[in-house]
Amino acid sequence: MKTYTYICIYLASALLSLIFTSLIIILAKWTNIMDFPGIRKVHSKPVPRIGGIAIFLSVMLIIIPFLFFINTPIRLTLLSGNKIIYLLIAVSMIFFTGLVDDICGLRAKFKLISQILAALIICYGGILISSITITNSIVIHFGWVSWPITILWIVGITNAVNLIDGLDGLA
Repeated sequence: MKTYTYICIYLASALLSLIFTSLIIILAKWTNIMDFPGIRKVHSKPVPRIGGIAIFLSVMLIIIPFLFFINTPIRLTLLSGNKIIYLLIAVSMIFFTGLVDDICGLRAKFKLISQILAALIICYGGILISSITITNSIVIHFGWVSWPITILWIVGITNAVNLIDGLDGLA
């Protein structure tokens, strides 16, 4: 049951993303929120800078109704301890920081602070990398170090995706 539900959520989000991407391209051209070719760019024609909107909206428009209107064991698991609420708040924070950066441009220091705050929200919500299982008999528990490890992981992955986002369509 869980696998089927996850597959449906993924496929619905992917379909919505395809639809929204076309609309976002039109919106980006209409509002001139485009990334123009330059010396440090690999694209030869202008491309939209706000493609993340399509992905963010697609995921949120599927996940939020699923969490609050469908009664399933997955919903109960995700809502236990309100962990999903903290996760959605942090994801939204990172998304809006990236959106403002795409439209206006933000200093790296502000983006880093925003990412760290989002990671702190996730940790406060109880979502932590608390251990690593190497084999069935070897498990490394991090204890209090799980907070900095989780924060470094979230900020690191966010910036890794941001770095590969410089190539059109790669991220």
